[in-house]
Amino acid sequence: MSNMTPAPIHKPLEPTGPVKVSNRLWMLSFLFGVVAIVFTFLSRNTQVEKLTEFITDLDPKQDDATVETVTAVVYWATVAAIALVILIELLLVRGMMNRHGAVRWVLLVMLVFHAAVTLLGDAFIAFGGEGIYISSLLVAQLVLAGAGLVASLFPRASSWFRSKNETDPLAPA
Repeated sequence: MSNMTPAPIHKPLEPTGPVKVSNRLWMLSFLFGVVAIVFTFLSRNTQVEKLTEFITDLDPKQDDATVETVTAVVYWATVAAIALVILIELLLVRGMMNRHGAVRWVLLVMLVFHAAVTLLGDAFIAFGGEGIYISSLLVAQLVLAGAGLVASLFPRASSWFRSKNETDPLAPA
C-alpha cells in the first residue's frame, strides 16, 4: 500500500446533538430507576410493614400467612417490574444508538408500560416518609425517559437515523 491511497476505514458517523442528549437523558432515567430500586430495597422493612397493613385493610378476614405471602409477592413483583422496564429500555436505547431509528417507536410503547409500572410502584412500594423519595425517583425516571424519547424525535436526530452513509467520508481516519 502506498501513502497516496487512503485507508478503506472511515470514522463512524457521529450522533447529532439531539441524539446525544437523548442518550444522556435515557442514562439519567436508568440511574434514577436503579437508585429507586436500591432505596426501596434498603427501606423494605418499613415498606413491607405498611404494605401488610394495606393488604390487611383490604380483606381483614385473611389469615396472617396469606397476608404475608401476598405482601411478599406484591412487593417483589413491583420491584421486579421496575427492574424489567429498566432492562428492556436499556436494550432498546442501545439499539437506537446503533442507528436503528424504528426502535424509537418501540420505546414509545415501552414508555406507556413505564408509566403503568410507575403507577404500580407508587401504589405498592411508596408508603410513608420514605415513599415520597421512592415516588419522586420513579416520576423523575419517567419524565427523563419521556424527555429522552422526545429528544430522539427532533429533526436533526431523525436525519441521523435516516442517513444512508454509515461513515463520515470527510473525517480523517
